[in-house]
Amino acid sequence: MFKTTLVVLLLSAAVFASPNARIIGGRAAVRRQAPFVASIRNFGTNFHVASGALISDRWVVTCASVLLGRAGNSFDVALGIIDLASSPSGSVTRRSSSITPHPGFSATNLDNDIGLINLAGVGSVSYNDFVMPIFFDGIRNDNAVTAVLSGWGSVTTEVGPTSNTLWILPLTTISNEACEAVHGGRITRDKICTNNSNGNGICTTSIGSPLVSGLQLIGIASWTAGCGTTTPNVYTRISSYRTWIGSITGV
Repeated sequence: MFKTTLVVLLLSAAVFASPNARIIGGRAAVRRQAPFVASIRNFGTNFHVASGALISDRWVVTCASVLLGRAGNSFDVALGIIDLASSPSGSVTRRSSSITPHPGFSATNLDNDIGLINLAGVGSVSYNDFVMPIFFDGIRNDNAVTAVLSGWGSVTTEVGPTSNTLWILPLTTISNEACEAVHGGRITRDKICTNNSNGNGICTTSIGSPLVSGLQLIGIASWTAGCGTTTPNVYTRISSYRTWIGSITGV
């Protein structure tokens, strides 16, 4: 039942977002389209820092760059929302109890840009129509995979204010070879890239945004060469870290 419901939600997200939409000033989502998306905020301030993806009732995956230098209880994590300024019925907010950036993370080239947030309490998130985890079975996806990006990001093509509204955007992955031809040696097998030849894609404030194909989380937005540019956006490839995630979370 859960899998069937999530299929419907993800398909509706892909239809709702037009091909010309951008997460930078793009197309607004409606509730239930991406029930796994998390807003990661500075504790007690409601200031949105980054996005993430709920993978179980206690764990959220995001970028290591978000967690660097922070204490384990530094964050509030809001789920089941599309507007950063509201907390509608069915939404959940939990404080982080610990954080785990990948031990191999490099702030220089953003290798191993993945981290985990443990939510306070055992079984602390109850699922409903607006809050559901995303599957991450570790299937490796490569060229020409249709995917949907969802998250909060800049409202212009420059690094600027973050929109209060959750955006969704359909994208297509490209091969690592094609991505490396643009970005050079920074593209390793542990990264996945999307075709942004029309300028659609992520901005700096969109880091941690989940990239989903079908029922699977395949990437977490890591970096871009510039907001609204036509160069490929770069994501941390989830399949490369399935074993590591399991070793930390038990999921």
